[in-house]
Amino acid sequence: MSARYGSKTPDRQTLEQAGVALPAILSATVPLARRGNGKWHVVLPEAAKRWGGGCQHARDFTVAFDHPFLDQLAGICAKCSPVDALDDAVRGLWQACLAIVEADGRARALAGHGGPCTWPGYARALAAGAHHDDETVRALLKPWLDDPTVG
Repeated sequence: MSARYGSKTPDRQTLEQAGVALPAILSATVPLARRGNGKWHVVLPEAAKRWGGGCQHARDFTVAFDHPFLDQLAGICAKCSPVDALDDAVRGLWQACLAIVEADGRARALAGHGGPCTWPGYARALAAGAHHDDETVRALLKPWLDDPTVG
């Protein structure tokens, strides 16, 4: 399961390395089911199944057990999306975490640059920058901040 096609999903260690320690993400659970020792499938609510959401194999399961979101990411079917099973507020936090980890990776790559500082190198670094995504991050956090139990 990847965050974006072709990109690696951050695990608990990657989040810690980027300085992200949100209890809501660390304690989030998703409903999973599997047959035997096969891959885990995300079992979505009936409303999501009706509109074509979820994996074709996950539709056969009627019973699912809640598992920690971060601990099961590696063993989930590639066609299933555990993010779809998260609450809206936690989903927004997860998307913000992905943006933070991506920015942390860019910053580490720039900090680890050992070559000469040239104008083309500066242009590449500028192109790889975050392009001031403050509004995007605020929009992702809005459901969480508007939640009466948290915000």
